[in-house]
Amino acid sequence: MLLAVIGVDRIYGARDAQTAVGITEPGSAFRSAGPDSAIAWEGLGVHGRGFVGGGPDAAEIEEVTGRAAKTPVRI
Repeated sequence: MLLAVIGVDRIYGARDAQTAVGITEPGSAFRSAGPDSAIAWEGLGVHGRGFVGGGPDAAEIEEVTGRAAKTPVRI
């Protein structure tokens, strides 16, 4: 039983350390895991990196809303 738990932990731990295609580390100080953030990119799991590294930028928001937009903050 213990070996099974260790095996599953290694498999899912390796998956959680991956980053999805198209997701990049934030370059903005206004996002978690960005420059000078208390949160390290490497400390986020796959879903955390997907959240803070993804999402629309100001240009995409303007395209959808037709209104001026500011750079969104993700925390």
